[in-house]
Amino acid sequence: MLESILQWDFSVLDFIQEHFRCGFMDTAMKIISSLGGWILWAVIAVVFLLIKKYRKSGINLILCVGLCVIITELIIKLLIMRERPYITAEYALIVSEPAGTSFPSSHTAISFAAAMSLMLTDKRFGIPAVVFSVLVGFSRLYLYVHFPTDVIAGAIFGTVFGIIFSLLFRKILDRIPFLNKT
Repeated sequence: MLESILQWDFSVLDFIQEHFRCGFMDTAMKIISSLGGWILWAVIAVVFLLIKKYRKSGINLILCVGLCVIITELIIKLLIMRERPYITAEYALIVSEPAGTSFPSSHTAISFAAAMSLMLTDKRFGIPAVVFSVLVGFSRLYLYVHFPTDVIAGAIFGTVFGIIFSLLFRKILDRIPFLNKT
């Protein structure tokens, strides 16, 4: 079973390399992947904190992304310890070697958690964030630093964490008086 999953993972990665690889995509995927970590979402959260109307959403975004980082990087990845595809396949990367292990894709999980937080805030922010999250996941495959199953798991974890944490934090944040003054 695990061998057939690994074969499928590599068939998807190899398909992407054979059909999408070009100079423009190399540059675009490097940029998208680098933006897909927690820093972009922290910047967006800070901007939200500066706008009174979106202050609670900014706090919510920080908490969702922060907890997602902790759960994926410090718990799940350390429990699973899956080797990255470029190591297994001895593939030459076009980016610096990422730290840590492969499962799940934290970039993807973080982006989807942030997107769900934004989707629950305002669909005008959420829809572009979901599209961006999908691109982040694809960039991790394109760059050969994650298996498709890592990215799928990251998207699932991020979506679930983003929704659950957002709903939980909104209930808590609604009870903080100074955040609810109009």
